[in-house]
Amino acid sequence: MSNVIVANKYRLTKKIGEGSFGKIYSATYKNPKNEGEERLSKEFAIKIMTSEYVPYLINEISIYEKIDGIKNVPSLYDTGKEGQYNYIVMDLLEQSLEDVRLSYGEQMSLKVVIHLSLQMVKIIEEIHEKGIIHRDLKPANFLLKTNEKNISEIYLIDFGLAKSFLDEKQRHYSLKTNEDIVGTRRYMSINTHQGLTSSRRDDIESFGYIMMFLYHGILPWQNQKSMKDVVTIKQEIKWSTETISEFMLIIMYARNLGFTDKPNYSYIRNVLNNLLILFL
Repeated sequence: MSNVIVANKYRLTKKIGEGSFGKIYSATYKNPKNEGEERLSKEFAIKIMTSEYVPYLINEISIYEKIDGIKNVPSLYDTGKEGQYNYIVMDLLEQSLEDVRLSYGEQMSLKVVIHLSLQMVKIIEEIHEKGIIHRDLKPANFLLKTNEKNISEIYLIDFGLAKSFLDEKQRHYSLKTNEDIVGTRRYMSINTHQGLTSSRRDDIESFGYIMMFLYHGILPWQNQKSMKDVVTIKQEIKWSTETISEFMLIIMYARNLGFTDKPNYSYIRNVLNNLLILFL
């Protein structure tokens, strides 16, 4: 699909990934001079999806509007339809944390994992402050971008499954059972596996599993084909033998939160900062 023109405006250059409901391409303006001098070399990411996924596209656009102003999520520039496809145009980012981890080999430095984790906590806290839960946190949805100081910053993407946890009166919605299971099972919380309504605590539990993956390069349940086996291993994971104790502390903290509880993000940061001090 490279070199295809979308909406007579964007030229796709190459496929760079896939989200929950669409394929993502890098793109440039077809006629950049028509877009102004400041955009001559501008590159974008375009997510393209078929009409069957339009509800997720509409939801993602709505979420981007609600979290507008958060620095470490990509800016949304344009949306539209081209034939049977719908698209959204966003900032072009770089490698995902999954790609970075897979390129590391056996083990990533604990110091690096902690620094990445502290950035992730900040983003998660900021979207929660906007009344949004992501519901599909995983290393593939955290991407890097090099800033003007040549420092890599983390961005959170793919809000197709995200939703507000507040109603129109800004009250936390109610807990339900037998909900559709959404997200990526490798990183989803035990409550999500069990069909309970997601809330902020579930994003935090997923974050804990992301830290484990970044440090070890694999999760204990990663190669299990049965959902039941995945849940069993998650429930039985050992503090000292499976991962860093502080990671398990954060995971267990998330599991012990009530459905409507607001996570203590400062506590999570303190756990990570104290761990960092031990290894300096």
